[in-house]
Amino acid sequence: MKVKHSQLILVVAAVFMLLSGACGKNAENELGEQSSSEVETSQVDDKETESSVSMEQTEIPDKYAAVVYVTINPELALYLDEDSKVIAAEYLNDDAAEAFSEISLDNLSVEEAMKVVIETAVDKGFLTEGKTVQIDVEEAEGEAISAEELIEKVENAIAEQLMEEEVESDMLLSIDGEAYISSAETPSSETTETMTSETCEACGGTGVCPECGGGTFACKRCGGSLWESCSVCNGSGTITCHGCHGSGKETSHDGTVYEEACHHCGGSGIATCDNCGGTKGKSCSICNGTGHMGSDCIVCHGDKKCTVCGGTGKK
Repeated sequence: MKVKHSQLILVVAAVFMLLSGACGKNAENELGEQSSSEVETSQVDDKETESSVSMEQTEIPDKYAAVVYVTINPELALYLDEDSKVIAAEYLNDDAAEAFSEISLDNLSVEEAMKVVIETAVDKGFLTEGKTVQIDVEEAEGEAISAEELIEKVENAIAEQLMEEEVESDMLLSIDGEAYISSAETPSSETTETMTSETCEACGGTGVCPECGGGTFACKRCGGSLWESCSVCNGSGTITCHGCHGSGKETSHDGTVYEEACHHCGGSGIATCDNCGGTKGKSCSICNGTGHMGSDCIVCHGDKKCTVCGGTGKK
């Protein structure tokens, strides 16, 4: 009896172990399947979210007049109507979505939109000193809009905003992929420094003597003619006769007028200028025959530089 009882115990234990192992595997499988299912569901949700965001960002209007493609590091496309206003913005990479997703560019003119784009790119650190802003304009077929006028608006807006941000940057412009020669200049660091620093009020920032214009102003005595007219006869060479005071008749010291002709002027009433001797003037003694103010300048004495700022043009 004891043997049979022992055997029964062993059989029960073996069955219990088999049942326990089976239950553990089933539980493990169920947990694994549940975990896998949750991961798959999460991945599907993420994909749906990404898809919805992507669709929202890349929705292109059915009708537009032109597209302005902007490449800095963020890349985006601005779809414009025939009045050059933004009707949609498409983010072409993650940087663009990060930089502009919270900013609305809709209904802005292309100039306003470009200024916002440049300002935002600078603020977020995407556009820094020495980087290049690349613009490509594409016209929609059949739409009445000038790509040349549009790209000029864009480059002028960019140049103005770069100047305001005090960032030196290059622009690469193209129309339908073909290079466009820029007519505007982006501000250089030297230009920005000159504009932001205080200019000398005396010379207006030119650095040249304001009295003689750096030696370019016409001589104030001869007016550039090289001839100094007599100041007594005003260049006529004659004056009113001192004897008859212009009457042409002999006149006494007490003012009595006689019928005889004046013996000083012979009855003409005029006489040769005592100052110039009738020559009407002389070669200009102020400008020394140059016709311009320079060495004779009473302010700079020929240095031609502004004496206030020393020729720097700044305070």
